[in-house]
Amino acid sequence: MQRNNFIDHFIDLLKTFGLHKIFGAGPQKYSDFCDPIGNFSISYPSQWYFDRDIIVVDGSYTISFESGKSAFVIAVDTNISNDFDFDKQVTSEFTGPKSGIRSDLKKSIFHEMRAYTREYSYVSGQMDYFGGGIIFFTENTVFSLSWNGPEKEKERLNTIFQYMVKTLSINNGDNIKKNL
Repeated sequence: MQRNNFIDHFIDLLKTFGLHKIFGAGPQKYSDFCDPIGNFSISYPSQWYFDRDIIVVDGSYTISFESGKSAFVIAVDTNISNDFDFDKQVTSEFTGPKSGIRSDLKKSIFHEMRAYTREYSYVSGQMDYFGGGIIFFTENTVFSLSWNGPEKEKERLNTIFQYMVKTLSINNGDNIKKNL
């Protein structure tokens, strides 16, 4: 009986204070971002910045959250044809040779949707960088999440990036078509 009270109390704390305030990525403070087009929301580090001007081109747009040397990018594509083959599109886009980028692509599940995850590394300006990403399909929209940063900050940044991924909430995924 006490165990249930403890669990109930713990769940109430999570609801009241939010995951990042209880288990946060260190002393990191987060702000909430709601996609003005209405396809998703996410929490991002408060001291990071993003471009508030969103340009929609042929049903696609991108929002980048940046901290100088690291970035978290969300690309949204609603221009999906009836014969769209998600697996074929992802494997052709991410398995081809890329100049100086070593990449590993794996099938996965994200929020109960088919997905692919990737990890990659590259060198720029004599500095080693790491990156990762998730691409998934909601049956009417492709979401591609990508992140990168200096290899020497990988442990700290991965905590932030994974928290951002966990806070991502997908709405119905077709709002862009309604707003065009």
